[in-house]
Amino acid sequence: MSSTAANLWIAGLVIAVIVLLVAGVLLTFVLRTAAAIDDGAKEIWTVGKQVANATVELSLLRRTNQLVADVNEAATGILANARRIARHSGSCSGCPRCVLSAGGSGYRGAR
Repeated sequence: MSSTAANLWIAGLVIAVIVLLVAGVLLTFVLRTAAAIDDGAKEIWTVGKQVANATVELSLLRRTNQLVADVNEAATGILANARRIARHSGSCSGCPRCVLSAGGSGYRGAR
């Protein structure tokens, strides 16, 4: 092999090695960028799931608030009836017999 052919062969190998090194560096940058994008996507996914859970919890909270309002309304009625019974029993000498008797003045839950 001539000296010129050997020099061309060596130059070709050196250029190939340089191209491989540059390609390796560029692929490393691409890999790091892809990993950063993946981490960001995972964080977005996690936050999205938290938002979805919060949305469901808000719906359940609305239902709970409605039930509490219903219980409060019922409790207010029970308290009013209990006060009426207390007033009646305080002024009626026949209680509790009057309430239980068919002919007595009886409270009978009348408002």
